[in-house]
Amino acid sequence: MRGVMNFSRRLSLIAIVTSLFMLFFLPARHSCNAQESNQSPDLSAELKKLNLNQLMDIEVISVSKKPEKLSQSAAAIFVITQEDIRRSGATSFPELLRMVPGIQVARQGSDAWQISSRGLSGTREAGLLIDVRLDGCSLATDNLQAVDIVLGNIERIEVIRGPTSSIWGTKAVSGLINIITKHAKDTQGGLVTGAIGSGEEGYSGMRYGVKLKEGVYCRVDAKYQQFGTVDDAVHIREPENKQGTFRLDWDVSSLDRLMFSGSYGTHLGESFDSIEVGDFRWPKIDLYKSKVDVSGSHLMGRWEHTFSSTSDMVLKFYYDQGKYTYHDQGDDINLPHNINYSSYDIDFQHRFNLLSWNAIVWGAEIRVEDNTYDKFPSFSINPRSRIEPYYSGFLQNEIPIIQNRLVLTLGSKFEYNSFCFFQAHPSARLLWTPHPQHTFWLAVSRAARTDLRIEHDINYQVGTMASPGDIHLLRRGILEVSRHGNLDPEELVSYEAGYRVQPGSVVTLDLTAFANYYHHFMTSTHLGYAEWHPRYFIAHWYFESKMHGKSCSVEAVATWQAAAWWKLQSSYTYLNYHFYPGEHDTGYQSIKDLSPRNQYTLRSLINITRQIEFDTNIYFTSRIRGQDLPSYTNLILRLGWKPMKGLELALIVANLLKDHHVELLTAGKKNEIQRSVLGKITWTF
Repeated sequence: MRGVMNFSRRLSLIAIVTSLFMLFFLPARHSCNAQESNQSPDLSAELKKLNLNQLMDIEVISVSKKPEKLSQSAAAIFVITQEDIRRSGATSFPELLRMVPGIQVARQGSDAWQISSRGLSGTREAGLLIDVRLDGCSLATDNLQAVDIVLGNIERIEVIRGPTSSIWGTKAVSGLINIITKHAKDTQGGLVTGAIGSGEEGYSGMRYGVKLKEGVYCRVDAKYQQFGTVDDAVHIREPENKQGTFRLDWDVSSLDRLMFSGSYGTHLGESFDSIEVGDFRWPKIDLYKSKVDVSGSHLMGRWEHTFSSTSDMVLKFYYDQGKYTYHDQGDDINLPHNINYSSYDIDFQHRFNLLSWNAIVWGAEIRVEDNTYDKFPSFSINPRSRIEPYYSGFLQNEIPIIQNRLVLTLGSKFEYNSFCFFQAHPSARLLWTPHPQHTFWLAVSRAARTDLRIEHDINYQVGTMASPGDIHLLRRGILEVSRHGNLDPEELVSYEAGYRVQPGSVVTLDLTAFANYYHHFMTSTHLGYAEWHPRYFIAHWYFESKMHGKSCSVEAVATWQAAAWWKLQSSYTYLNYHFYPGEHDTGYQSIKDLSPRNQYTLRSLINITRQIEFDTNIYFTSRIRGQDLPSYTNLILRLGWKPMKGLELALIVANLLKDHHVELLTAGKKNEIQRSVLGKITWTF
């Protein structure tokens, strides 16, 4: 065991040294060109997809809601391409995010992940402050495991670390993940994929696209995934996902495009430990098993119209509905409890140039959310049903101060709802490009989370009725926590600076530093009063918007096309937190210690021949101090083989260095992620 740990440390050290080598001692451009000349013309043509010039010229839309080059974006953005997806060894969406600096991905169970941007991992804010979108439409971030589309349908994933609320709204306080799927025209024909591995883990998927008539393309697909057992002592069943989707693209003319998409999916979740609660006359506290099942569907329509090369508009309609069903398996609690939700969204956006040089983007959105909660044993929602409208609009102005050199972008989103009334999310970004290979940018943003339904209406209770005949010799205590007064929106003020450089056609470097200041985060404050009874008492505790804090970080990504057949990418993230909870707070004392201080990644993509690929993905996460979890290194190896056109075979081994490790605690349990071996086949026709 000690030898394995030492080897893990040595491998992590190798990853760091390699990163530094890539940053400071990269070979000159001509040496790589000499290597490229030795490759066959066919192989060089096949590897054009790895060309760094092309990657830096990728058009992204998430930073300013209009197409712009990745190298010219004034934000900390990272793009996961289809090639990255295929060669990552990932079988589900959350696993793909491990390669992104500043994003922490912690697997808590067979089918459960905790994803956070720039900290707050392991807390309720982690999922509430990062906006996950599919083709621009918001997804429920507390159920990322249900985002289980066929990965081959994804064109790219644009990940922005840091606030983007000035154009995306209240959910994008600490980051944005925008999944952009392929046009149906690009997925014609069939695709069948499947995988099977250790721990009963595996999946299967299919896709078929057809051309209905000139300019009209359609595809349908389905995916089934079963997640392997993480810890037999904790989990009762292996969870599974089933999902089907469709997409229809109609290029009406050169000026108008229509898109319709929809999906339906079910997720049968694993069991997990919870606290048994209920009637308070004869209280006791106990752990018991729960499980949650999820079903949901969505429909989206989008109309794009082009007025000119500098002016266009987009109109989107979106409907989303679903249900969470919680099954409690305590002795006294065995009925399911449901949460039903639905949302309706209309979103309009218009882009144009003012005075031929000022680029304006503005838009308006109306979203209506309808949520109904059953009575849960551990908490209550009052009112149980609420229909809440959200009104918002945004305006962004891109002002060139020095043509093609210095650009100032000012903008803000304005939102209104009955919880926080009127809120603004302003930002200012400055982009300086003194040379085509050098880009500097600065940003200051204020973002606030205003969708406070769950905090505004919730009341927590801990305790339960004892079994008949139980004798309580001592008075027992019960905890009840509820909101006290009005809650302020949780606010973030962020200062960012970034630098991108491409010293040659084979090297890129992206550096980002930031300082975040948090205000009005929810925390428990003081004991309101105690309700005394002969054999028990209830302590009434309040929570308010009293916590504040600050954090700072450095994020670096280096990419090196070492040869036409070999690509290396390494990243490093340093994060430091200081939080100051309320006077009587107990739940957030260790919030600063729930995120790792250091994270490293090293990815090596090698084309041995035109048919054989060998990929190495190393992910290192330092110690989680708040839960006393040691550091771990996840080594994933992938061997791919293309024996014939349209057929690809792959062997994937994950967690190679250690047979098990823990990434984050759940209800005090160490759900151990075990080593896995997966065989995969993909056939396109």
